[in-house]
Amino acid sequence: VAQPVLTGTTAAGSTISVAFNESMTYKATVATDGTWTVTAGAAIPNGKYTMTITTTDAAGNSVASTYTVTQSAK
Repeated sequence: VAQPVLTGTTAAGSTISVAFNESMTYKATVATDGTWTVTAGAAIPNGKYTMTITTTDAAGNSVASTYTVTQSAK
């Protein structure tokens, strides 16, 4: 069981929302250099999850992408 750390890049000033199985949601604001980091606030048990990352820009436009991921911490 571990607290995953996710990182990425997108337009500066945007907001990122990362949802695991639509039940655990974590948010971050994108830095001026376009980078973002989200650390889960709690340990996430090993297993497969549906992860949806939603980016919302400063104008309020949102784009979501959904992935199947596997948490397999030792």
